[in-house]
Amino acid sequence: MRNSKGDLISDLAFTNGSLALTNSSSVKMMKPVGGEVWGVSDGTRKIEWESVLTNNVRLRYSSNNGSSWTTIVSSISASTGSYEWTLPNINSTTCKLLIANVDDLGVLDVSDAFTITNTKSLDLVKPDGGES
Repeated sequence: MRNSKGDLISDLAFTNGSLALTNSSSVKMMKPVGGEVWGVSDGTRKIEWESVLTNNVRLRYSSNNGSSWTTIVSSISASTGSYEWTLPNINSTTCKLLIANVDDLGVLDVSDAFTITNTKSLDLVKPDGGES
């Protein structure tokens, strides 16, 4: 169910043959989903999420598969649905993002692993293979 601004204010649940409205908070990471390769040279990347009955969210990242977390932003309005993140200068294939409801940190979602690379690539233009 949505309010006049289009915000999701409740969700439908089907349990034991009954359909009911629920009023529980939820957050879901939409981007990244896992498997992406993001280069530090890209500068920023957009983190995207969906939320229900959530005022503010906290964003954190891990570069070691969730063993430890670094805060990206401690509180941002959940209704924005996205955040432009300046990528850290790291090189890791086991990065994850975590989003949590600031008012109930047990309401969270974690992305699957993705890569952030700080290595630079170089495209070879010449020679192009046609030289003799």
